[in-house]
Amino acid sequence: MNFAIIAGGNGYLKAPIDFGEGWTSIAITYVYTKYPHADIIMDMHNEEIINEHHKLCVSLARQNDIPYYCLDKYESVPTSVRYPIEDVIDFFQTDYMNSSVDYAIAFAIFNGAKKIALYGMSLSALDEYFFQKASIEAWLWRAIGMGIEVEIGDPEHTVLFHTVRSDGKKVSTRPSNNMYGYLHPQKLKGWPGHEDIEYNFPNHEKVECEVCDNR
Repeated sequence: MNFAIIAGGNGYLKAPIDFGEGWTSIAITYVYTKYPHADIIMDMHNEEIINEHHKLCVSLARQNDIPYYCLDKYESVPTSVRYPIEDVIDFFQTDYMNSSVDYAIAFAIFNGAKKIALYGMSLSALDEYFFQKASIEAWLWRAIGMGIEVEIGDPEHTVLFHTVRSDGKKVSTRPSNNMYGYLHPQKLKGWPGHEDIEYNFPNHEKVECEVCDNR
């Protein structure tokens, strides 16, 4: 099973209307009002916030009979589904969740994802950049470490794995998409020109680690 996660940044426009067989698409909260093609909605807010800010999303979910994953099953959200939080925490042994995107990535991994594609991850608000970017990248690296293919479907619109915010403001003097220290371009899936990069590190030789050998 492959999963596509679509958030509300401009890059959602790059998401296909139909991902095809073997894909489950997850819309992050209100983006479903702009991209009503997803199979699941992920809105990890309480009932009060959902009813105050996401009424149209709830209405469309009811109309299209789309599962609406949230904190609990709510009467006011007819298609709501309680997120399996206990099972997810038990599986990963962590509760490091800072956004609905984190929950969506964890949900995808938990449900056997072979590939995860992301769209619309602009994280342009300052709090999103400093708090949500870190946790989203942590969950993506968790996926990569488990052998899951991760692809950014709209690299020109995202800040993930970048040192530049989506509004163009640099937050580091280090060139974007370069390895720290080596200043070698990172081999990143989905970035034009980065997938075929050949590593070229200076003076390569195998060095034994005495500390590692004595463990």
